[in-house]
Amino acid sequence: MFFEMGGCFHEETLRMTAANKALRDKSDSIRSNLSKINAAVVRFNLNYNGGGTMYAHEGNRNEGTYPFYINQYVKMTLGSDNKPNEAGYDKSLAEINRKLEKLRHAKAYDFDNSEKSRALYQVDKRTEEMKLYVEEMMESIQGLTSVLQVKDQSAVYILNIISNSIPSVDIDPTDEIKGLIPKGWHILEGATGDAAQAKGDLNKDGITDIVAIIEGPPITKEVPSRALIIALGNEDGTYTNSITADKAVLKNDEGGVFGDPFDSITIDRGSVLLKFYGGSNWRWYYSYRFRFQDNDWYLIGATLGSYFNGDRTMDNADEEDYNLLTGDYIIQTVDENGNVITETGNRGARKLIPLKDFIAGEKQFLD
Repeated sequence: MFFEMGGCFHEETLRMTAANKALRDKSDSIRSNLSKINAAVVRFNLNYNGGGTMYAHEGNRNEGTYPFYINQYVKMTLGSDNKPNEAGYDKSLAEINRKLEKLRHAKAYDFDNSEKSRALYQVDKRTEEMKLYVEEMMESIQGLTSVLQVKDQSAVYILNIISNSIPSVDIDPTDEIKGLIPKGWHILEGATGDAAQAKGDLNKDGITDIVAIIEGPPITKEVPSRALIIALGNEDGTYTNSITADKAVLKNDEGGVFGDPFDSITIDRGSVLLKFYGGSNWRWYYSYRFRFQDNDWYLIGATLGSYFNGDRTMDNADEEDYNLLTGDYIIQTVDENGNVITETGNRGARKLIPLKDFIAGEKQFLD
């Protein structure tokens, strides 16, 4: 069906370009590069997923729809509304490059993540072949951009078609920033079994950044060291280490009877939120907020709380909350009758503590 419909659009395109050989040659070249990209995508998907006729069928469907896309491109090129769009062109191309960079780091799907499975399903071989097909995509896209030449609306239209055709892949966060993690270290596994990491935009550039808690190798008679690493994303899909704070994370044995005090790490409202929880009958919790400003990372907020586990919870704990940007604070205490007493005030603006100097569990910000 798609090929029959495509044939109709192709005939119309031939009529529209009958008196414009340059445009016909250009549209034919665009179609040729789209087909090359499509073929590389199909082969990438087959290796990434370990087979599946659905990817071949999807490739055939794409081939059948390309005459329609080329038809629309020609109409846009000949139309009066085809205005220059350099910003849109550069943005679309950057998105394509970001996706391709992610594909370069992808690994072939492993059905049960075992040595036997890797050998049986040729995971390593498939991964290497995937990289070759990504290179083919990149070469064809480079050839296509050289054909497009003009950064206008019609060119953006073609780039968006390419961007939408590039497959999405799951990347282990360790793979994305593994080059930034010291040898022998690893991303901490939280209490839920998930990696202690989060993604979001921390420096307002529209690119995804990664924060993670990393843990060092075991040391004789000592628990492993921990650190907070913040990796800022680049336009090409790679990451740059912005900071590794080696005193910002409590160790495994610093949670008291409760055990490992690490609670969570998230990205919230453009800042890093790091939480700890520990104690025994008396429970305590800390929450720290860090933000990138003035070309550095700073502690901008802190919440400290405690309560007796026998008759209270975090909902009615003694708690101190400090906004270190404004100086505002809220101190909540609970008397022996269970009444909540709240004190608010302002300590005045003070010099912020850089993340590199921050020590988890200490009240430096109150000095």
